[in-house]
Amino acid sequence: EAKNEAEKSEEKYRNWFEHFPHATFIWKKLDDDFVMVRANKKAYEESNGGIEKVFGIKSRILWQDEPDLTDYLFECYNTKQSRTIERKYYFRGSGEEKFTSTTYNFIPPDSIQIITIDITQQKIADDELKSQKLLFETMFNTISDAVIIADTNRKILLVNDGMHTTFGYEPNEIINHTPEELYENFEAFLDAGNRVFNQNSVNF
Repeated sequence: EAKNEAEKSEEKYRNWFEHFPHATFIWKKLDDDFVMVRANKKAYEESNGGIEKVFGIKSRILWQDEPDLTDYLFECYNTKQSRTIERKYYFRGSGEEKFTSTTYNFIPPDSIQIITIDITQQKIADDELKSQKLLFETMFNTISDAVIIADTNRKILLVNDGMHTTFGYEPNEIINHTPEELYENFEAFLDAGNRVFNQNSVNF
């Protein structure tokens, strides 16, 4: 019965491995190194079958220019703990360079399962967002007059460098406050609020 359960468990794992939606590999400890012994369907697809060339090659030879990749295998093997690493990686099988999120999992008694997820598009989108944010901040702070961005409760969320030039306030002195102190009197503050935050207003 125990043997049958073990066989069922192995079959379940094989089925999961082959149909897992991300490239997955098994590296086995061999002497003082590791060799790839298995790859799933997704790995074959992403490498256009080129993954076949990697089987049997020791990691120190395969990654002689990137020794840290072998170090990750040994770290996982020695600590028996999983680890996820994001990095730029050159796929020898397909000749493509991509950003990947790679997870290392120890499989007793002597193997490492590696799951590689292509995050290239996500990385490109993140970098584009950072570039746009930097561009906005640069343009925002080149405006010589004071510019305030506030929520509908008039709490200040962001100010430009012109705030210090115009009113003498540093950003950290006024952010999360209301701009009441910038007005000549309280009535002017209320009047501006009624005009700017009126739902029918079209001119801010």
